[in-house]
Amino acid sequence: MEAPAGHRVRHATPRDRDLLAELFRAFVEEQSDWGGMFGVEPGPHDEYASFVARWLDAAKRGGELALLAETASGSPVGFLFASVATRDAFFHERHRGRIDDVWVRPGHRRSGIGRALADAALAWIRAQGPGRVILQVARRNEAGQAFWRSLGFGAFMDVMERDL
Repeated sequence: MEAPAGHRVRHATPRDRDLLAELFRAFVEEQSDWGGMFGVEPGPHDEYASFVARWLDAAKRGGELALLAETASGSPVGFLFASVATRDAFFHERHRGRIDDVWVRPGHRRSGIGRALADAALAWIRAQGPGRVILQVARRNEAGQAFWRSLGFGAFMDVMERDL
């Protein structure tokens, strides 16, 4: 998987659980600033590690993807989780790829790491057979919106919410 100089993108393994848990925690904490469905309660490392372990287990079985971006010295700087879902037989489009979560440490953004993660995920999804991939980006995440649009993604559906 091609990454910018001094970095690499690779498939995450169960040995990466704690590294990914720390990255995922930082991702969740950053998103909590956007409010709404992104609000989270602070949790212990074990809760993040358990979430990541489930994802890694599913990736090992082949239905999901976990990628880790790191510097040449092995410092983790980003991750991406993706999946392929099979829909009911009455849908014309039976298989659909989905990019679930992606995050790059702030000091490493705009360096090509996000692009390398996305390219690797799109290649993996394409190899699984779907002809389409979906993802969600918070409206308040202007940088994320611009990033995905630069890769050819566009709005398909608005997700609406209301406080009760």
